[in-house]
Amino acid sequence: MSAESAERTERHAESAGATADSAVPEAGSTATGGTEKPLGSRAPHFIKRSRPLHISWQVVIFVIGLAIVVGGVIMLPLPGPGWLVIFAGIGVWGTEFPWAQRVLRWTKQKLQEWTHWVKRRREERLRRKQERKAGAEERPRS
Repeated sequence: MSAESAERTERHAESAGATADSAVPEAGSTATGGTEKPLGSRAPHFIKRSRPLHISWQVVIFVIGLAIVVGGVIMLPLPGPGWLVIFAGIGVWGTEFPWAQRVLRWTKQKLQEWTHWVKRRREERLRRKQERKAGAEERPRS
């Protein structure tokens, strides 16, 4: 084993250790309490092995994500699914960048909280409507 390959193996082990440490989810980071995928690059292994190739990969992913996000921002005042396209662009970034993965996790958590709030509110309205209807039936009509 040459000194260069030993150094490369050591760097790879260090970066894997850093990835494992950053993969620990923060306390209360999910609304469901389930396990999450670790943060970090989802690039193929052969790309991760070569630093210049991995940097090039990240640049390409960033540019593609940026184009999608810009398209979504343009769609905001125009008819079209602007926010959906913006989150799709962040999803593209999320395949490579931990900050984008955290943004998507936060967004998913807030969306779930909002969905639960809407369901509770709908159930409360239905319950009140049924109570009013039952109260109206009990009162005799004159």
